[in-house]
Amino acid sequence: MFRTILLKDFIVPDETRLRYWLDHRDGIERPIYVRATVAGMEGRIKEGNFGDLEHCLEFCEWVLSHPDREPEGGYGYDGRARENPHWHSARRAVGDLVESCVEEDVNVPVSSFGPLSELLDAVYTQFDARLDRD
Repeated sequence: MFRTILLKDFIVPDETRLRYWLDHRDGIERPIYVRATVAGMEGRIKEGNFGDLEHCLEFCEWVLSHPDREPEGGYGYDGRARENPHWHSARRAVGDLVESCVEEDVNVPVSSFGPLSELLDAVYTQFDARLDRD
């Protein structure tokens, strides 16, 4: 929770800090920080702040480029380890963000419909370790 508040209130709204995180995203070693970043972005969207939506959607596309696979430590694993990172929770956060964008009372800019559609397609068609095994 603290990570989400920190990222939502101090990183995501600051263009310089957000750009730093986006530009250096490949250096983020723990998916839990990615999940918190996406959750922070979602919080801003729920507040009606769409100023960085293009960057948010670009970041979400990057998150979904990481494959979902079964974690070696079981499903209690939450993405905190640097070794063998599991992206399920970060990928799930992208689904939550997309869901927030398409809610009836949220008026995202029309220019975001295409990227949102692509993210929605990826969320619903890509492999999900929990749903697609057996």
